Amino acid sequence: MPSLGDCVIGAQSGLGWVAAPHDMLKGPLETGSLVQIGSGRARAEKAFYWHLQQRLEEAFTPLITALNAEPA
Repeated sequence: MPSLGDCVIGAQSGLGWVAAPHDMLKGPLETGSLVQIGSGRARAEKAFYWHLQQRLEEAFTPLITALNAEPA
């Protein structure tokens, strides 16, 4: 997606997840058009598939571990 704002819109449309500054997500989180992963309300209907450059894999390991630990 060409911009972070477009990524937020895509996530609101159900195209995936987004990592963005909390201030940018505050409105969508309050209205329920986005839910925070790990909030107890977030449930993925499909499996996550990760496409990462190898040099970023270590940085994303804690996030991937947390998402995989979410109850099914």
